[in-house]
Amino acid sequence: MRRLLLAVPAALLVAACTTDASDFKGQTEDFINDDSDVEALFDGADISDASCTSPDSTDVGSEYTCTAEAEGIGTIRFDAVIDAENSFSVTPAL
Repeated sequence: MRRLLLAVPAALLVAACTTDASDFKGQTEDFINDDSDVEALFDGADISDASCTSPDSTDVGSEYTCTAEAEGIGTIRFDAVIDAENSFSVTPAL
């Protein structure tokens, strides 16, 4: 899976090998939990317990939400969108 930090403030783009909505959900949760770029957005805080809703479809433009726990910060909400075939972006909802 290829990950790229975009110039857009706090937006993360991920290429995913996915075929259905539950795959997007699981891969987004894994990305939020494991990606160092996500931790860097929160001054290196450990990010854990990511949980996402499943998108209603896998069509480009489908949106879904996630939450995760950031050590020393608390619960963070993320907005996710399927931005291309087999790709999603994640943005902290600040």
